[in-house]
Amino acid sequence: MSEAVPQRVYFNFRLGEWTVFESVRNMQIHKLDHTDYSEGTAMDFDPPDIPADLDGLFIPSMPIQGSLPRLRVGRRSIRYAPEQFDRYFVELSGTFDDYLTRFSRKSRSTLRRKIRKLATKSGGRIDLREYKTPEQMKEFYVLARRVSARTYQETMLDMGLPAGEGFQQRMLAAAEKDEVRAYLIVSEGGPIAYLYCPVWNGAVLYQYLGYLQEFSDLSPGTVLLLLALERLHEERKFKLFDFTEGGQAGAGGHKEFFATTSRRCANVYYLHTSPGNLLLVVSHAAANWFSSAVGRVLTAVGMKARMKKIMRASRGRLNRRRIDEEPFERRPESTRRG
Repeated sequence: MSEAVPQRVYFNFRLGEWTVFESVRNMQIHKLDHTDYSEGTAMDFDPPDIPADLDGLFIPSMPIQGSLPRLRVGRRSIRYAPEQFDRYFVELSGTFDDYLTRFSRKSRSTLRRKIRKLATKSGGRIDLREYKTPEQMKEFYVLARRVSARTYQETMLDMGLPAGEGFQQRMLAAAEKDEVRAYLIVSEGGPIAYLYCPVWNGAVLYQYLGYLQEFSDLSPGTVLLLLALERLHEERKFKLFDFTEGGQAGAGGHKEFFATTSRRCANVYYLHTSPGNLLLVVSHAAANWFSSAVGRVLTAVGMKARMKKIMRASRGRLNRRRIDEEPFERRPESTRRG
């Protein structure tokens, strides 16, 4: 384990995408260096020593083999693994042409067609801009915020590029150490898509991607991601492009489509054995089960899409009011999950 930081960890009780309430624990977070783990490598799950002054230990994206019991209660600690998923990566060791050969002929043709379509709309060429230095990142942030503020990820899901000063300070500090890469596509006189990727231990992390909905028929998100991967292959400085938490293999998502390898992982929480912590994890697991069950019922009766639209619209009104009142920052993914 390469990094351990005490932090507030949020256990979100959700109904679909809607967070009903949160419970907070002060935990030590162990961030793993995934460049050190080969495919199929699993970690030891012996109960660790949890610091007495903290509630527990959280290990996001711990490599596992197969699946884990969701809950295991021991004399000294409770192990809770509510999320188990495939984490996807693009290995950046070869050339971009080598990378493209992993796609089928049909997929390569589709990707080229998307690039041509956007280029045609943009006057014959795609205006891709790359940002690394602190001065460049200042420009990127202004332009990317224009896009993010208009995306449903921000207005409805509170998951856009953060607007708080704390994020900007971290972004500039990362640029000072050459630990961030960012990209924009500009078309028709303004930015239409952005990608923000911090760098950690030789891995480029896929953190924030957004694009204007009115350009969705041009697939700007897909095109931007592909062009960014081309730049990263050409740079030959990094080991991996890390899509971070993914989903289930075979689900057909864009992370799985672009990835060259994956690892089975789990978000694992170790908590001191106590009635309060046991109540927390049992009720959290029950809430997750209930949310999934409601989703299955709504899908069966053909109402899920309509209910999701209503809930997003309601959440969007709340988030827009919050944006007007005060700056906010998105919590790190590792502390929002669960």
